[in-house]
Amino acid sequence: MTDPLFLHSRPRALVLEPDAEDGGALVAALDAAGFQAELVARPNAANALLQVAEQEHAAFELLVVSGMVNGICGLDLAAALALRVRAAPALLISSGPYSAPCADALERAGCAAVVVKPLREDQLRAAIAAAIPAERRIQAAHAIGAGILAI
Repeated sequence: MTDPLFLHSRPRALVLEPDAEDGGALVAALDAAGFQAELVARPNAANALLQVAEQEHAAFELLVVSGMVNGICGLDLAAALALRVRAAPALLISSGPYSAPCADALERAGCAAVVVKPLREDQLRAAIAAAIPAERRIQAAHAIGAGILAI
């Protein structure tokens, strides 16, 4: 049974992950956390999806970006995508931990948390909770007239 972070709504998450297996695992974990996740494998596809979302006023609540996409650093991609979605925090998916000196770069890129592979659902849920504070989840729910579960 799904244990959603959000009740009565399906906030959107954009997942930029070139590996189909990892992308599928991310989408499944985000779905279990109550998100409607949309997976893209290329930066230009993510940009196009964000543009359509902006035109349709169908915002993404969360960006999930792989640490490396087609030879491009995930931090750079997260920063570029965050410019299109100013209010959406980003999670960076990495094959290894980031050191303390990287904290400034992560913050500048709009990354609220780093999730280290192999992906574990509890780790992803904790990162989502860190990225989207309870107050913001509650505000989003009230804005659309829905109830919300804070974790």
